[in-house]
Amino acid sequence: QGNYHKMPFEGNSFDKIFGVYTLKYSADLDAAYGEFSRCLKKGGKLASYEILITDKYNPDDKQQKYHVDQISISTCMPSLWPAEAHRQAAKKAGLVLKEEVDLCKAPNTDPWYSCFEVTGVHRMLMSPMIYRLVKLGEAIRLLPRGFTDFYDSCLIHPATDFVIAGRAGIIDGAVMMVFEKP
Repeated sequence: QGNYHKMPFEGNSFDKIFGVYTLKYSADLDAAYGEFSRCLKKGGKLASYEILITDKYNPDDKQQKYHVDQISISTCMPSLWPAEAHRQAAKKAGLVLKEEVDLCKAPNTDPWYSCFEVTGVHRMLMSPMIYRLVKLGEAIRLLPRGFTDFYDSCLIHPATDFVIAGRAGIIDGAVMMVFEKP
């Protein structure tokens, strides 16, 4: 636990630094990568596993933008960072990209969003019938007032937008980037 924008460590202290789904919360990638670089020893490596916006994303495509924006809104996360922003922030901090791999592209590996598909969660949440039943439950006071909004905003959108954006290749939740301090 701590602030990776200003870490309480001496410079050149670590051989390795790793982060898993952490930089999606960063308000300043340049500062975060700068701190990683400062704290790494020469030859040290940073491994970052993130959910990010892929290079395939087109911000002018209204449908793509909608799904990307909804992910942040419905999960209460800051806007996701594009992969290129990670690469540029690391480069600016003096780190060299050594490897970038989508861990779910390996043979016999399911896509990162498959947990929503194989469990049936995505299909259920996309069902107009289920949505109408939730609305009915709220109307007859079986469910509390406002539950339909909660269901739509906090349940439907995170799962369905992850799947739709994942299938489109514009969001990826399984990218590992390894950088080295020369």
